[in-house]
Amino acid sequence: MIENDLISVIVPVYNVESYLKRCIDSILKQTYSRLEIILVDDGSKDSSGDICDAYALRHKQIKVIHKSNGGLSQARNYGIRVARGKYLLFVDSDDVIHSQLIECLYKKALQYDAEIVFCEFLKFENDSEINDKLILKENIEFLELSGTEACNLLYDRVEGAFFVVSWAKLYKKDLWNNIEFPEGRIHEDNYTTYKIFLNSNKVIFLKIPLYFYCQRVDSCLLYTSPS
Repeated sequence: MIENDLISVIVPVYNVESYLKRCIDSILKQTYSRLEIILVDDGSKDSSGDICDAYALRHKQIKVIHKSNGGLSQARNYGIRVARGKYLLFVDSDDVIHSQLIECLYKKALQYDAEIVFCEFLKFENDSEINDKLILKENIEFLELSGTEACNLLYDRVEGAFFVVSWAKLYKKDLWNNIEFPEGRIHEDNYTTYKIFLNSNKVIFLKIPLYFYCQRVDSCLLYTSPS
């Protein structure tokens, strides 16, 4: 595979010292290597910021931004502004991605000239549930959609959960021109994903789980907004 385009992986970080190394390691293990990894430390009170700095010292493709706490949306917006890649991928800092996720999504983007390519995710509680040895088939089942068709599936009972979240999706960066995550709101994806879909001519949804979502009791408290 010829690697051409730089892909920016944006990871908002807030008080995840127990999970962060696992997340970053999964990004560094990607089979697609032309990456910049942007770790946005959103005013963490634990050792998360120090972990980010330690990784940046060892890996030149990692860039760290330290900022005061402003919430998940603000952290993602910071990452978008500094990203240099042609494509963007959001990864939450307690989650894990399959080693071939980026390569797989990128290949499909090129093959079908799609502005967004994304996949299914699996929820997990224990590391033993992460299946990074999943063998990717050549003929992965997928849906090819227009942006409007993708919007229509946002709240589908079966597929909707995969469609609405901002992570697990490879986007052309220029889709985000003049679009930001709303600061100070929860469920921020509901306010942005439909806009990004409507900016797109072609969307590909791969029916294979390559993103592993950490199901935590306190995950909704991961980020706080300034009072």
